[in-house]
Amino acid sequence: MLFNIFVIALVAAIVYFHFLQGLFSATLSAIFAIIAALVAVSFHETVVDLLLKGKLADQAHAMILVALFAAVYLILRVLFDQLVPGNVRFPVLVDKIGAPVMGLIAAFFGVGILVLAAQMLPMGPSIAQYRRFPMEFEKQAKIKVPGKQGQDAVYDVMDSKAFLADDAQRLIIPVDDIVLGLTARVSDRDGSLSAGRPLLDVHPDYLQELFGQRVGLQSGSKHTAFGSKSQVVGNVFTTSELQQVDPESAPVEGGCIGVRPVGQGKQKDLAPRKPQKGYHFLIVRVHFSRDDADPKMSVVAFSPASIRLVANRTNYYPIGSYEAGTLFLSQPDDMQFITQDYSADMVFEVRDEDVLADPKATEKDRKIARGVFVEVKRLARFDLGDTRVLDVAQLEPAENMGIMRKVAVSVPLPKEATVETREFNEGSGCIQASADLGLGLAVDTNDSEGKGSRGGMDYALKNRRFIKLQVVPQSTIMVLGKGEASVNAFSEPDNMKMVQVALRPRGDLPNKWAWADNLRAIILVDSTGKVYEPQGVIAKVKNRTGQEFMVAQYDVDKPARSVSGEKDMAPTDITLLYLIPSNTNIKALMVVGADGKREVLQPLQFSAQ
Repeated sequence: MLFNIFVIALVAAIVYFHFLQGLFSATLSAIFAIIAALVAVSFHETVVDLLLKGKLADQAHAMILVALFAAVYLILRVLFDQLVPGNVRFPVLVDKIGAPVMGLIAAFFGVGILVLAAQMLPMGPSIAQYRRFPMEFEKQAKIKVPGKQGQDAVYDVMDSKAFLADDAQRLIIPVDDIVLGLTARVSDRDGSLSAGRPLLDVHPDYLQELFGQRVGLQSGSKHTAFGSKSQVVGNVFTTSELQQVDPESAPVEGGCIGVRPVGQGKQKDLAPRKPQKGYHFLIVRVHFSRDDADPKMSVVAFSPASIRLVANRTNYYPIGSYEAGTLFLSQPDDMQFITQDYSADMVFEVRDEDVLADPKATEKDRKIARGVFVEVKRLARFDLGDTRVLDVAQLEPAENMGIMRKVAVSVPLPKEATVETREFNEGSGCIQASADLGLGLAVDTNDSEGKGSRGGMDYALKNRRFIKLQVVPQSTIMVLGKGEASVNAFSEPDNMKMVQVALRPRGDLPNKWAWADNLRAIILVDSTGKVYEPQGVIAKVKNRTGQEFMVAQYDVDKPARSVSGEKDMAPTDITLLYLIPSNTNIKALMVVGADGKREVLQPLQFSAQ
């Protein structure tokens, strides 16, 4: 509301000023304002690229747009005032009516430039209470973080359907639409000022784009990316079907870790996604440079609305990202983060006739049409014209891939999964770097080193940490913790980090301990493809009366192959222990089936630090 009042007041002030100046002066002013606005909109991006080269990136477009308008208007005004120093008299009625009309035109274009510039600045979606698309502010959500109590979250959410359909809430006096509408018309292929590439070929909906660049970013995040740093990598890939999951509906025990909960402990069961008729999924790999990372965070913040693929005068925004054979869905205003110098495979649902050079071409001859490009955070723009389109089966994994995910986010378990995969519930794979046992186990010595046995537990200590631990379900967990001296951590070799992965065993299987006979089949895979087997395991188990016991196996010098459990007891929580070189990037938790085939149990984006 305030922004509308500001626009109306400024337009009224300019109209009144021109009313006082008279029809002749007001007419010149209107003509100069139109010319200046056309020049500013048409050339501000070119000037930013040529002169500033990334300096003041977030503010550059707004500053240059206003500066170009002011410079062109003032030069023309001063020049004509020198050439025509006097005024031209008109009949009083003509002068009194014509002057404010011309003043209104000048006001539309002058104020329109200021309104455009305001929407280019690195602000939030609301500018003085004006939002081009509907927003719901301070929406409440209950976020459940594994191992912690539920947290109340307050966040803003955009009406994604209105955004994608361009169902805009325009200003009462739509001065920004007027400026862009005229620029688009005169620069079009049959326009009077056509220069080869019309505005609509680059900005099919400039105001929608500017709004998208302001949503899904936290305060202080960069709103732009350097075109010479971040880049599109390799070919583009296509497919006609994708397994899908919504990360913001991922369940954890006691709630949901995202802001789109489906229900207590539930996750939306999404069928494989297929594109609309005449459309395909297009996968584009985008590399995010460290130069585009937010200060002090070492991550690049973005939202899907800040990335667009432009084809045939249409803006296509990512519907999610492709990881481990799965489409991770996203809304245009979802906050997303990726480690600096990492890449992500962004998925667009595009119309074949808009994107492909020849929609009827065979698979081996498919290419992207000329003029198609991808833009990342306004400044990074990459031409895809003539790029080959390959089948997704040819998309190879690379080092340093993937958007950062919340710890509970998992992919749906495949129906054809092996026995080992079926033993675990969806939501398995919560990961953390920690050598903490989670509870103290009583030992018979206060010394930093030693070994001993008690209550079904055999152990060896070094520096007051377990270098070996074996526990059979003989004493309850409560009894194991009773004693004057206790130890609550594992030993880690130098330059190695212990990574703990939590699994959720299914309780409805006849053999609840099948996983325990083949621990080495549950592996972590890093960004180079290297495999890590479990070094140990901890499992909480219950007997038929509900008493809680522990089963554990750990040896710092050799991996764990199996662990013994009692058939009349049921495991409730399993934690696998891995020793990983420091700073290793873990990409997936996988299981190896009886046929040797690997299945992804949980795609990961995790660094062992």
